[in-house]
This record gives sequence, structure tokens and C-alpha cells, in this order.
Amino acid sequence: MVSKPTQAINSILDRYKPPIHFTNIKLNNQLITDPHIIKQHVQAHFYNWTAFRPINQLLFDNFWYQHYQPLTHINSEWYTPLTHNITEVEVYQTISKLPNGKACGPTGISYEMIKHLGPTCITALTALFNRCLLNGDIPKVWKHSRIFPIPKKTVFEGNLNLTRPISLVEHIRKLYTKIITNRLSFVFSQHPILLPIITLLFPTIAHLFLFIF
Repeated sequence: MVSKPTQAINSILDRYKPPIHFTNIKLNNQLITDPHIIKQHVQAHFYNWTAFRPINQLLFDNFWYQHYQPLTHINSEWYTPLTHNITEVEVYQTISKLPNGKACGPTGISYEMIKHLGPTCITALTALFNRCLLNGDIPKVWKHSRIFPIPKKTVFEGNLNLTRPISLVEHIRKLYTKIITNRLSFVFSQHPILLPIITLLFPTIAHLFLFIF
């Protein structure tokens, strides 16, 4: 319970859901068992799920635009620490707090591997992170992920509409994101930018917003 609270709670509440095996999928009035056709349908289904959806510009201009305007009580200089060069000490400290046993992204590089990096690799990694910070962009490979379907019900019975996808991104990208998140958390704790309750919850919800970009 102390070392792995999430797993312990899931076990107590019987939250386990078996993995999905695509031996067949069900359409309206059709059962598909051919592996090649199953793969095509699965790819098409999750492609549509994650497809780009343009915003309603009229709705944005009439309602949301006002909420995206800078607030007068917030000093933009408060965010200056976000753009300071990332140090090797900062990278080491963030790596030391990474969890174990997490599913990997496309390259298969795990947190456990990252924790065993030597000084030379840490130096190269820090240089890469600073380049990302300077350019305001990330490597194209970081924008790829593994999509895994999770059943909405206890047992998957072939209906793709009763699944939801999870995206497994590169752990190096997540490390970079965590460093930025830590910096944002510090800024929010030092200045009256967010409501107090949001400031407390920020480390938990920040990745949801950072991964969008």
C-alpha cells in the first residue's frame, strides 16, 4: 500500500480489466475474424477517434476569445524562470523521482533505463532539452506514440465502440515535460496566478495540458 498505492487500491476495488485481444470484431450485422481485415478496421476506428477537428471559429470569437486575453494582475516577468537553461542537476533530480513500471513509448526506452544513464548521456540529454526550450519545439519522433485500446466494460466482446484508446508517449519527452511542469508549479506557488486549490492540483493535471502541445 505504501510503495504502490494505485495498484493496491485497484486490487481492493477489483478494477482489473483484462487486455483486449482482437480475435474478432463486431460490426452492425457482421462478425469479422480475418486478421488482416480486423487490423484495417481497428486502424480506421482509432484514426477517426484521434483525427483533427477544426474549431468553431465563430464560437471561439464570440465566447472563448475573451477568456484567453491576458489578465491585468499577472506580470509576464513571473514566467521568466521557465525559459532559463535547464541544468544537469535539474535533470538528475527529476530523473531520481520518476516512477518505475510504466509502459513505454514507441522506442521502448523505460524510466528504469533513463535512471541508469551515465554523465555523458545526461549532458547530451540536457543539451537536447535546452535546444527544445530555445526553439519552442520538440523532435518529430516525440510526436509519435503507441495507441492501446482499453475496454470500457470488464470483458471485450468485439465492439470497438466500447473501447477507449490510451496514448503511450516517449519517456524522454515525459521527462522534459516533467521538468517544465516542476518549473510551472514553482511559479504558481510563488505568485497569485491560479486559485489556491488549482495551484495545489496543478502537478496532477499539468501533463494533460502540456501533452496537447
